[in-house]
Amino acid sequence: RTDGVARTTDYTTIDSIRIQNGSVPKSGTFGACEITFRNGRTLVINSMNSWGTPDPERFDDYAEFLQDFHARLSDEDCRRIRFYAGATEGRQMFARISVWIGGGFFVLLPIFLLLLTGEIKALFICLAGLAFIGPAFKTLKKNEPRSYDPRHLDDDLFPHT
Repeated sequence: RTDGVARTTDYTTIDSIRIQNGSVPKSGTFGACEITFRNGRTLVINSMNSWGTPDPERFDDYAEFLQDFHARLSDEDCRRIRFYAGATEGRQMFARISVWIGGGFFVLLPIFLLLLTGEIKALFICLAGLAFIGPAFKTLKKNEPRSYDPRHLDDDLFPHT
């Protein structure tokens, strides 16, 4: 439904499907399935709540949708549709650069300052940096761009607590 209006389309109008996972600091992980149609329009289904934050109570419904949707695709649909998992190449490159810059700024720089000044405060900044960079690195690895088999959905395509 869009604006209270039920809409339908045939699976032959689907061009590609992309499944991604993400995380929001202090809120948790989420999943998103982006269906792109031949006319360029997209439909995004995710496991977030109405506030746009991850909602672990929606994981089961989201997983059930992914499994049911893929099970309904015919063999012809599976040959025609492009199936992607993870981020796009450009988004992944931007994320890699961001994680490396963040790691340098929040982890390596405090270590250098600790060695240079002997101030123990730098160690706390480094630990906070690791707490920040660790989940970002995990999400980065989980969203490596790749294709997937619509008949065998891997566990890493689904968000987890």
